Amino acid sequence: MRCVVLVPRRADHGRRDMIWKHVRKWLQQNHPEWEIFEGHDDGPVFSLSKARNDAARKAGSWDVAVILDSDTIAEPEVLKDAVIRASMSTRLWIAGDIRMCLSQKSSDQILHGGLWFPRPDGHLPKNGANESIYGEPSSSVMAVSRELWDKVGGYVESMQGYGYEDLVFLTSCNIFGDGVSWIPDSIMYHFWHEKSRLTDDTERNYKIWKQLDGIARNQNARQVAKIYLESLGHTVNV
Repeated sequence: MRCVVLVPRRADHGRRDMIWKHVRKWLQQNHPEWEIFEGHDDGPVFSLSKARNDAARKAGSWDVAVILDSDTIAEPEVLKDAVIRASMSTRLWIAGDIRMCLSQKSSDQILHGGLWFPRPDGHLPKNGANESIYGEPSSSVMAVSRELWDKVGGYVESMQGYGYEDLVFLTSCNIFGDGVSWIPDSIMYHFWHEKSRLTDDTERNYKIWKQLDGIARNQNARQVAKIYLESLGHTVNV
């Protein structure tokens, strides 16, 4: 089984590059048998969808791909488990059921070789509702079989910029594949960096996801979703 790692990237010559250097080293130490492919988009507005698809094309023929955000790591054994599970079906597996967004201080400690005592970023209200710890996240570190990738056609490239392209991909896996699962009792760590600026593209992407999410609830979801995605210039293979 050939497993590859697909990473969307655009250099910033700053903190994001520093984080990716650390994450890449982590991958090479814990998963030396997996080749890493960076995907890029040189358009005026960076498209995560195009960058992820670019990485998949560069990787050539593969059996399972780890779709990895360049600022996030998962527990090594959990990620291996996700890859094995993904190889056995057309189900998308996410390498953890919680993603913790680290504070800047704890991120810096880890990036500079310090101890692993991370804390979430931001204020944590007593009722537990916060933006620092996400249950069942929609991206970060995922494993997908080639069969499922080909069925959903990868990411929808008409979705520009940042935001909701991951939810469209997950929703497509639910519609055209065997669904989405999260490895239980496991955590992923997201290193701190300045947040990406939301734009009009984000709002357009949100509307695309909401439309597809509504279609997913229909009895004939596959047929309707296929027509809808084709109207966006995206091809699915079902």
